[in-house]
Amino acid sequence: MLGETTSVIKNMENERAKDALKNVKAILEKNEDKKQQTVYKAHVKKLAPMIQVNGLAQTMAFYLYKQETIYEQIRGWIMQQESEDFEEFKDKGKADFVQFIIEQESEEYRRLTMEVIAYVQWLARFADGLIEKEV
Repeated sequence: MLGETTSVIKNMENERAKDALKNVKAILEKNEDKKQQTVYKAHVKKLAPMIQVNGLAQTMAFYLYKQETIYEQIRGWIMQQESEDFEEFKDKGKADFVQFIIEQESEEYRRLTMEVIAYVQWLARFADGLIEKEV
């Protein structure tokens, strides 16, 4: 049983890493402007601490308007993971993810927060490794 649990956790980490790598590579392909890449990198690296200090809903509301690309990347990841729960929210416009978060019970809100932080850590690792510093 323990080996099975470890395998599931490892698989989830691999899935997060694959999706995060795909998203960071998309930033590199979409934005040849080094300044935009650097701004993305800076925001991604600040995101996990920001969630811990301000809460998931408040942080996602901020990123919806400040850095929509990151918001959409996180929203896309959670939609994949929570597809059934998210179904009623996905066609309500850009703020659907924030609404989805706000309407969660406390335990589910904490679980979502931990999942987003785990995903964001992968985004930050890849952004840090793949996006060059602006000179």
